[in-house]
Amino acid sequence: MRRRILVALCLCALFSLCAAAETETDGLYSRVESIFADAFFEEVGKVLFSQSSAVAGNRVASLKMNGDVYVYDAETGEYSLLCSVPVVPQGTDAPYEQLDAVTRSLAGEAVYQLIGSADSDIVYGYCPISGKIGTLTATGIAWRDMALDNSAQMNRGWAYPYDLLYPYVEGEILYAYYDIAQDQEEYDGTASPQGRLLMFDLQTGACEVRELADTYAFCRYEEGALLLLQKGEGHFLRLASYALDTGEMKEVPLSVPVTLDAEHSTGLLEVTEQIAGLAYDAAHRRIVFADADGLWCSVDGEPFAPVLPEETGWMGLSATTQAWMLQNGAYYLRAGFSYLAQ
Repeated sequence: MRRRILVALCLCALFSLCAAAETETDGLYSRVESIFADAFFEEVGKVLFSQSSAVAGNRVASLKMNGDVYVYDAETGEYSLLCSVPVVPQGTDAPYEQLDAVTRSLAGEAVYQLIGSADSDIVYGYCPISGKIGTLTATGIAWRDMALDNSAQMNRGWAYPYDLLYPYVEGEILYAYYDIAQDQEEYDGTASPQGRLLMFDLQTGACEVRELADTYAFCRYEEGALLLLQKGEGHFLRLASYALDTGEMKEVPLSVPVTLDAEHSTGLLEVTEQIAGLAYDAAHRRIVFADADGLWCSVDGEPFAPVLPEETGWMGLSATTQAWMLQNGAYYLRAGFSYLAQ
């Protein structure tokens, strides 16, 4: 819940972003542009800050603080209003136990997070307080009859569940990451990652929890697998594949060209300020991630190389930085603002 404070930081730089930066990279990600920022302001005529976003097919959906859900079509370059959904009620900055009955009820019906489908154009809306999940349509949110078992993602100290990290739906399973180190009452971001893979059955609501030791992030990888970003030796990082059917983990023989700052801890919050946005493009066998200076890319197992200029204008990386691949191979990054690399 407190992570939503990061949205306020966008006030400092909304209109200072570059519209695009270009370089020659043999046709791979030669351009990065901001979306839902300057151009979006001109389109809708007002400032609308984003609360959550998701990718489905070749579209990026953005949930605004007023409950409007806008869609950017990467094929046409056009924005459209998809629908409006119930928003987070005022007063939810207080601990959940202190909310009155009316506010509790409204909080349990609000859409806090968007989640995209990896194998369709469906965008889901999710309420981490009640566990309710539904499909976004032109008329709003169509909640499913059952709720997800969200007990594994509760933040014990604040009494609200955190948002799901790196979520996507494939088939009838919702995959997401959660670091249980955050459940420590005095969590300061320095504890080693205690990653968990949460797998929600969208038919029953049941949640299977698996341990992902020393894992900071993951993304959808080759068929039936996840790609993990993990703690390596010292202040180095490593990549590994994780088979969803067997749980087998194998190191990916690629050197991650980001060395963690020795002056900082190897906890989730500080590491994800230095590297984030892991994503995989299956069509081009392309692994991509972001650091503070730009994007790095490995194609077909080749060493990582910078593929965009240093001055890309990221707002800043954090544990809430999200990234997904569009169906056409474009890379979407939400780091304070929304960016699209093509």
